[in-house]
Amino acid sequence: PFSIEWTGQLIAPLDGTYRLGTTSINSARVFVDGALVVDDLLPNDYVDGAVSLVRGPHDIRVRYEAHTGFNHIER
Repeated sequence: PFSIEWTGQLIAPLDGTYRLGTTSINSARVFVDGALVVDDLLPNDYVDGAVSLVRGPHDIRVRYEAHTGFNHIER
């Protein structure tokens, strides 16, 4: 079992609504500017969420948790 968390910046090229999503073996969460956008607790299923952003940089945090023996991460 392990968990990993990435932090960085997401640059919105224009004001608008953006959809972000994950597919995880166990669980994944995505936060933008501190707000939970994706709460993926469904094994091997794609889960997405929408967030309204103004043009410019936004903080992003992605957290994966794995509780099984087979794990990998793809871009």
